[in-house]
Amino acid sequence: MRIVIKNISLFSFCWILLVGCGSENPKTNETTEVKLSSADSLKQALKDEVMVVHDDAMAKMGMLYDLEIAVKNATDSTQIESVEQAEEIIGKLQISNKDMMDWMRQYKDPEFEDENKLKQYFKSQMASITKVKVNTDSSIFQANEFLEASKKK
Repeated sequence: MRIVIKNISLFSFCWILLVGCGSENPKTNETTEVKLSSADSLKQALKDEVMVVHDDAMAKMGMLYDLEIAVKNATDSTQIESVEQAEEIIGKLQISNKDMMDWMRQYKDPEFEDENKLKQYFKSQMASITKVKVNTDSSIFQANEFLEASKKK
């Protein structure tokens, strides 16, 4: 009799386990979607646009230091023109780096929800980071030009 009760208990336990694990509970299988307000969606879209420009310029920050060292090493110290040009280019490379650090320090995600204020804020941020990117690209170009010219001498 004990064996029959154990078998029935084991069978019942397995049946409950299989039925419990195999059933779908609609509450647990639903995906929870977080609805963003239109201001949040706008904020994220505008931030993403600004961050694309930032990420492009930021990726070049290591190159600024490498170019600074290369320009210093390629400078012909016997020619005053070469030294002055190198110092100017190195200064621009350093300013580009400083401008990026300054921009990152001042950037804050806005906490306001007004769409006009959001647009104005991100327009200003886009103008600032675009200026940083343009200056970075320009200083890299000038450094590369200097290095190419110094190879020909």
